Amino acid sequence: MVISTEEIIRTDILPYFCKRMKHFSKMYFFKDQSFRIRKRCFCIALSITSVLFFMCTESTSSTEEEAMSASSSSKEDTAVFFSENIKENSGEILQYLGDFQLINIKQLDSTFFVDLKYATEDNFSHQILYDNLKEALLHPEAAGKLAKAHEYLKSGNPNYRLLIYDAARPVSVQRKMWDIVKDSPLKAYVANPDNYGLHNYGAAVDITICDAEGNPLDMGTPFDYFGRLASVTHEQTLLEEGKLRPEQVKNRRLLRMVMQQAGFIPIGGEWWHFNACSKQYAKEHYELIE
Repeated sequence: MVISTEEIIRTDILPYFCKRMKHFSKMYFFKDQSFRIRKRCFCIALSITSVLFFMCTESTSSTEEEAMSASSSSKEDTAVFFSENIKENSGEILQYLGDFQLINIKQLDSTFFVDLKYATEDNFSHQILYDNLKEALLHPEAAGKLAKAHEYLKSGNPNYRLLIYDAARPVSVQRKMWDIVKDSPLKAYVANPDNYGLHNYGAAVDITICDAEGNPLDMGTPFDYFGRLASVTHEQTLLEEGKLRPEQVKNRRLLRMVMQQAGFIPIGGEWWHFNACSKQYAKEHYELIE
């Protein structure tokens, strides 16, 4: 079926701008200069899109082949910037995250592997913390960077893939995590939800490298290991002490290399955690996922 540019604009782009305007007006009321500027930008973008829509209604494709080519490229571009449909019966958290125009990372690259640990009992809490959520969702900017990191990895290592353990995480889930550890020594390893983290903006990812069958490489510890052995900062010392093997450190360094090459920032205490931007940038440009 041939899908026209008009149809893409009408069904994907216009609703997106309308929804974003609704979010800004509801959450911020444009009470300072920064948000007044954002409001103006969205108004301009919405006006341009409206003009495009009416232009499209008056134009026709010269041939069916050209129409199909234009449709294909337009759909691919649209998929990069706008999240796909989220089914109404797909779970409370997934429906909620759909309101933030987050990107399902597997829709950018189907060769990603996803194993959301908080949708299972295989995590530090030994509890299922996500309600029927199986997809890894990220802010569009973070998703674009992650797709680049995956390409970098595959170009140098054709049999390797990225395996995602966690991505966007609502503050409500962060509170559940905090309640589990707040009265124990483990609280040092879990972010206080009152301070927010980049997962709560869809701007952080927990990730590892796996083979083409989805089997994770040996990184020296499993995901969610609370202890010095998971540290990036002490990696060389741990290697010298014989607590990490050279191959494990090599695997960690490969992960950091492709992630940093794509613009991600590692943290010192967890080899699997990467931020797509600073917290200040996220506060100023992204919406908090409550």
